[in-house]
Amino acid sequence: MPSTIIPKLKAKIEKCQLIFDDKEKYENWLFQLNDSEVEVIIREPKKIRSPQANRYYFGVVLKLISEHTGESVEDLHNHFSFKWLGTTGKSGKLVSRKSTATLTKKEFTDYLERVMLWGERFLEITFPEPETIDLDFLVW
Repeated sequence: MPSTIIPKLKAKIEKCQLIFDDKEKYENWLFQLNDSEVEVIIREPKKIRSPQANRYYFGVVLKLISEHTGESVEDLHNHFSFKWLGTTGKSGKLVSRKSTATLTKKEFTDYLERVMLWGERFLEITFPEPETIDLDFLVW
């Protein structure tokens, strides 16, 4: 009987062939599923944002907006995420929002750019470039 924990196996495609990073793990999983019908999904890996991007968002972007508005970093995060990641119901009211933690790297970059553009336009904030800040020791 196969394990209830389903592995996520990484591979590269070279000349239309799958080359697994961990061939032994792949073969062990195939052995457990021998004589079974299976579902195969092949997709590019999801690229998630880095911890540094997260620190830049909370510790620089939202912190600077907080200093200009008097709103807490948490309240600003909720406001912006509902504003740009929110889903409206049939009534037109916001009913939920996508968590920034689940955004891909590109989605998070697009979201961050919207927040920064808002800060630049409405509060005239000039945000420092991430590479000019030691992001490892930020506190917000």
